Amino acid sequence: MTGTTVDEAIRAAAAEGRRTIVIGPVPSLAKLYDEFAAKLHFPGHFGHNLDALYDCLLDYALALNDPVTLVWVLDPQAKGIDVDEVCGILEDVENYASSGKGKTAPFTARVLD
Repeated sequence: MTGTTVDEAIRAAAAEGRRTIVIGPVPSLAKLYDEFAAKLHFPGHFGHNLDALYDCLLDYALALNDPVTLVWVLDPQAKGIDVDEVCGILEDVENYASSGKGKTAPFTARVLD
């Protein structure tokens, strides 16, 4: 979402009746995992890798009862983050959660740079 600020993203989500959770900006992949885990209350066994991020994020999304928009704010100076890979995970989780397979989850993700 180039050209959108965090405040604009939060206001847009609120206008749709959605709660917003902001992730980042963070300086490293390790901090990104830590922030996801803390803000989304991942279980203690969260593995701090991309597969575990997908699994825990999907579990989080499928457990939602109220609509949530996750906003990931990129840090252009961050080290070791494969932005395309993480964006792919966010997109996959959003698509699966809204696909009707199992419970339809009110989860969306936005990436701000």
